[in-house]
Amino acid sequence: MRFDVGATREATLERLRREAQEAFSAERLPALEMWLEATATHVWRLAQAELDALHDLPDTLASGGPRG
Repeated sequence: MRFDVGATREATLERLRREAQEAFSAERLPALEMWLEATATHVWRLAQAELDALHDLPDTLASGGPRG
């Protein structure tokens, strides 16, 4: 699933609800609501963040990370 970075939190939540209903049925939505709300908030916050991939990535070789 891809998200529109310009979407509001509410639009993101509605999209998650639709996807959850298709995947799990309408009867299970109330049990998933807390998780859908939290996920929508996190996705929206990430979309608002100014991330610069060239400057914010750790140096994985220097930090002992994967060595390709």
